[in-house]
Amino acid sequence: NHEQNLGIKIIQWIPPFFDKNKFNDFCPLESKEQFFKKLLNIDVGSVPVLLTVANFYDCKNQAVLIKAVNDVVKRCKQPVYMIFAGDGKRFNSCRELVKNLGLEKHIFFLGYSELVPELLFYSDIKVLPSYREAFSISLMEASFMRKPLIGSLGTGMVSLVEHNKTGLLCDPYKYQDFSDAIVKLLHNKSLRYR
Repeated sequence: NHEQNLGIKIIQWIPPFFDKNKFNDFCPLESKEQFFKKLLNIDVGSVPVLLTVANFYDCKNQAVLIKAVNDVVKRCKQPVYMIFAGDGKRFNSCRELVKNLGLEKHIFFLGYSELVPELLFYSDIKVLPSYREAFSISLMEASFMRKPLIGSLGTGMVSLVEHNKTGLLCDPYKYQDFSDAIVKLLHNKSLRYR
């Protein structure tokens, strides 16, 4: 509808394909620092943690996000940790891009993970850079965990995220849009909270 300007005004959503109770009922058993030390052997301290939960397919666009993190770390001088949870055919090429950019100390790949509620709870910002996305259950899950959201314009995410109100939306083909959105949220605590 959005891509082809079909003009459909009313859209009915199928009930979400996830158990909202595992997010609503999640109760942390450890601190953020303890969780990430145990999971990835990193000391997060005050370094913000960004999270993407998505399989590594072309449309999920992780390479754009990796370039955005490179921009945040190197140009903006903002330390961050980026965690990718998921698997798929682009997994190895994304790992290679991280290596080529020298971001191994900032970007981590978990592969498939059952720890989605924990990852969402302990992360600071949820980012999904897809250039094709019907709705984005993963952003809905993050909103259940009250996390700031960064999504993509021109996708079904516009039905969930209202720019500058319920999250930030970026051009999925411009890594600078994502790096600007990340820095904007990191430097504005009240906006993250809102």
